Amino acid sequence: MKTALILMLLSFPLVADVLTVASMKNEPQMDRSFFLKTQLSDKVLLDCQSFLQGIYIGPRDGGAFYMMEPDECESLYHRIRASHRKFKKHCIEIEEAVNSDEAC
Repeated sequence: MKTALILMLLSFPLVADVLTVASMKNEPQMDRSFFLKTQLSDKVLLDCQSFLQGIYIGPRDGGAFYMMEPDECESLYHRIRASHRKFKKHCIEIEEAVNSDEAC
């Protein structure tokens, strides 16, 4: 019984990943697609322009992708910009999707 409980707990993520966005710049030739400078060594892209919108971590064809609705993506962009205008970083909590975000 104890072993089953431990296995069940290990199958669920206990801590969500948090991306800390220090800066953001436009992807060349794109109006609503942005490279995010984070603590990760992988490239992080907030793409609010393509058919499938969301956050890419790593290469588009083989990395992690967290899909977002168009209005969610655009709102996240505006909240990141607002944090940076206040000279703050922006933290995005991601588990299987974008759970929450705030200035940090």
